[in-house]
Amino acid sequence: MNIFFLLCEKVLAAIVLSLIDLLPVVIIVIIICCFLSIILRKKGYVFPLFHKIGAGAFMLYCVTVFWVTIPFDSLYLSIISGISPLRGGVNIIPFHGIFEILQEGIIAVIVLNILGNIIMFLPLGFFLPLLWKKFSSPRAVLIFGVLLSSAIEITQSFYYRGADIDDVLLNTAGALGGYCLYRLINKLFPQFISRFKLSR
Repeated sequence: MNIFFLLCEKVLAAIVLSLIDLLPVVIIVIIICCFLSIILRKKGYVFPLFHKIGAGAFMLYCVTVFWVTIPFDSLYLSIISGISPLRGGVNIIPFHGIFEILQEGIIAVIVLNILGNIIMFLPLGFFLPLLWKKFSSPRAVLIFGVLLSSAIEITQSFYYRGADIDDVLLNTAGALGGYCLYRLINKLFPQFISRFKLSR
């Protein structure tokens, strides 16, 4: 019983620490969403219930991605301490890191670094066209995926994780995979998908 309570205490402590790390991201995301909501309402847009649910899920997804990829406490300490930027390594050679990981043949590393980067951006490619008509083309999703992944990698270059062009390529592939999944579901259930769209 004591072990159970100790485990619960550690889990709760981890959750509290995670929420503290996430707080700046949550605040930024909420401010951006509120700002965009005000602008869209002034333009005459109506927010259907399904769109609100989808937007909430997308916001949760964004917060999770930033939490996984950017430890803000480390970034903040790096900036205020005056430590030189680009603390981590920077790889600008496409597929170099991917080939090295595949040659090592360690399944856990392959899943985490290759499949993990692809899967992480699958929801992005799905939610964007689901919620906003401006992302109905694969080109729009591709550009957004590249920009977001690049922004994350540039931020990571300020601390030990470093930046890798391969992560951008894998993230972008994941975003396009999510878009393909959206197109498939939209073809099978077009009326259901239309409920998530903004309307005027």
